[in-house]
Order: sequence, then C-alpha cells, then structure tokens
Amino acid sequence: MTLIYKILVPAILAFGLTGCNILPVRSEIADLELVKVVGIDKCEVHSDNNVTMTVASIKQQTGVSGGGGGEGQSKSIVLTGEALTLTDAMRKLQTHYNKIIFLGHADYFLLGEEAIKDDFYKYYDFLERTYEIRLNAKVFITKGCSANDILSQGSKGELPISERLDNLSNEGFINSHLIKEMSVIQLEKHLDNPYSAVAIPALSKADNEFDLIEQEKKLQTDVEVYGYAIVKDFKLVGYIDWELANGYNFIKNQADYTVFNVTDPSGLYVALIVENAKTKIKPKFYGDTLESVDIEIKVKSSINEQQSRLDITKEQITEEMAAKQSEIIKQEITNVIKTAQEMNADFLGISDVVKRKNPLKWNSIKDNWDEIFPLIKFNVEVDSLIYHTFDVRYPSGYKEEKQN
Repeated sequence: MTLIYKILVPAILAFGLTGCNILPVRSEIADLELVKVVGIDKCEVHSDNNVTMTVASIKQQTGVSGGGGGEGQSKSIVLTGEALTLTDAMRKLQTHYNKIIFLGHADYFLLGEEAIKDDFYKYYDFLERTYEIRLNAKVFITKGCSANDILSQGSKGELPISERLDNLSNEGFINSHLIKEMSVIQLEKHLDNPYSAVAIPALSKADNEFDLIEQEKKLQTDVEVYGYAIVKDFKLVGYIDWELANGYNFIKNQADYTVFNVTDPSGLYVALIVENAKTKIKPKFYGDTLESVDIEIKVKSSINEQQSRLDITKEQITEEMAAKQSEIIKQEITNVIKTAQEMNADFLGISDVVKRKNPLKWNSIKDNWDEIFPLIKFNVEVDSLIYHTFDVRYPSGYKEEKQN
C-alpha cells in the first residue's frame, strides 16, 4: 500500500502542474441567479422562433428600510428569451444578465396551454434531460394563458409568483389534497405508458384585489389552482375542474382529508373530513372480453364542524349523513368516469389495473384499448362510516331531549 501511495501522489501532483483541469468549473454563489420558476411556451410572436422561456428568480431585496435596519421591498427578476430550442433560449437569456442563470434551485416548471396543444414532448424533453434540473421539481399546465403571462404579470405585485406557488404547494389547495402535485420524474413514468393519459395539475390566472397597509386597493395578477390538464399522446385533450378532480382523487386512492358538507336533521350543515379512503378496482372478464369494472370505496370520516345544536352522534343520524356523503362521492366518481370516456383518455389508470391483475387477458386486448375504454361499464359502490367527533361530542348550547 505504501508503494502505491509513493507512486500515485507524485503522479497526481505532476498532472496538476501541467495545467490540465479535470474538475468542474466552480462558480461562486454570489455569481449565480437562482431561478425559482421557469415558464415554457410556444412562441406566438416571431415566426422564426419556436419556443419562449421565461424565468423568475428567488426574490431579491431592492432596498433597506430606514430606522430599524429591517428588510426593504422585495421583487423577483423576470427574464424572457425566444429561440428555436429551449437550450438556445437559455443561452439568449444569459446574454441579457450579468449573473449565471442557474436552474438547479427551480421548484416549478409552468408549461403554457398553446405549447401543450402543439406537442407536449417538444417542450418537455428539456426538463428531463438537462442535468441542472431537479427531478422532484413540480410541473404545472397554465390554463387559458401562457406561462409567460403568469410569470411576468404575477411577479409585479407585493407577493412574488414564486412565493404564491410556495403557498399553494405548502399550505394551500395542493397540500390540502384537492390537487395532487406532479414531479418531473413522476411525469416521465406516466408518459412512458402508451395506453393511458396523464392528469397534470393546472393553474389559471386571476385578478384579485389586495388591501395594502395604506388602506388602498391594488389589482394584482394572482394564480389559482383550476384542476387537472389531461394529456394523451403528448397532446392536450381537455381539463377537469375541482369537482371532477375530487372523483379522480378517490379513484386514484389519494382522497384523504377531503371535505364534504352534508345536512343534519335540522337542515343545517355538517362538515365531514375524510380520514381514510380505500379504493379497490376490479376488472370483470367474460372469456377475453372486459365486460365491466367494479369500483368499491370504503370511506372513514370525522365530524369537523356542525352548525346546529343537535346531538348528531346518534347512530341513525350519523348513518343518514354517511349515506349523503356516499351519494356525493359516487356522483363525483361517475361524473369523472363519464368525462374520461368522452375524452377517450384513460387518465384514471384503468389500463394499469387490468394489466396488473389480469396480465394475460390484458395482452389480448391492449392493442384495442382505445376502442374498449369508452364502452366499459363501470359499477361504483361507496360505503361511508362516520366514526369520530374530535374533541367535542355535544355542541355548546345542547339540551338533552326530554323523554316522553
């Protein structure tokens, strides 16, 4: 071992003295512009370019407030470049800025609606191929507008677009299980399946009024969650909104913490929160023919709020409310199945279930899946149970009913 060291150490030192650089070029953190959000669009302005890339950096301080030395106003740097390819657009962006634009910290990639209508993969390959981009970065489709619209206009207000997306992801609609996030690596898996479609979270633009400290109102472009964009064969085929997204989440076994509002015997509302939901999908074959698909769902919910002062924990009342919840869930699932069959887009993952549970039969029908899926008969059964009331059994002001 000593002999090896005596040989290797001088050799390494000698190699270093030749001036050859075998290590990656190092960049100081102060020289980097850390991009937080990237927008990708089809270029609609100049016909000689194909793509538009917009980047929004992590917020920068524009000044220091006086007196106490606190933080000043913050804003995001937003840059846009056009080119034949996204790689070239990235290079053009760099020529307009004195820092190195770095995508390694990008958490969000927004793909514009027109780009997805054109060809999803044409604009997506850059995401999965570029070494800087993290595979757990989140992907969104922008409904009714370009990604550039949301980044450019949404970064002008008091709350930068990157922070607004953080709020949606960390404590807003996405985290509250209305919409499920989709990462770059998760999307790769879906796109490799030629028999199914994929549901990608969709954002839309909204103009909201925000109250400022000086009691004035200011119109600011905001972003909100719409539902899911449905992509099949690398083309946008449609959208599903929140209600349909709820049914989709139940089918995909990702509906925990969903909220349902049902009425008690007084006609006032009770908020039920889903603590646990389990879905079983059972394909039914007659020979090699897929006759139907059974969807069985068991739901456990808790009472999170009530508006009346009744004792709603009685067995008969909880069973009635559970039945109402079951009917709502069944209708939402039926509606999203109908939409999927009308689109002829299996974003519900039925083909995956058939393949997993009946691999031999799947091989005999997979080539005709586009003809089979729209005609499948679905049988939906939902069984709900209300089993918990959290910290309160009887509401404030409750009076025990007198016995006759």
